[in-house]
Amino acid sequence: MAKETAGASEDHRWLVLQNLAPYKGKWIAIAHKSIIASGFSLKTVLQEARRKGVEPLCVQVSDVNIVGSCNPGSRQKYNNALRAYL
Repeated sequence: MAKETAGASEDHRWLVLQNLAPYKGKWIAIAHKSIIASGFSLKTVLQEARRKGVEPLCVQVSDVNIVGSCNPGSRQKYNNALRAYL
């Protein structure tokens, strides 16, 4: 768990330095300091990331600001809630 949280923190720090303008209105999946999937449906983005064998940090971009995200410290709790939703 600590390793996953540490990775999520690194991804989050990387994310805030990125130009998110191309992703306006979309969900993005981040892993290993890169955007590995994007789209208008969280479910589709998460499925695409998982096909790549990754449990990503997912965020929604509005304008160029992050609207919804999972807190890296509570990533497992967020993923469990998301699995229940999907």
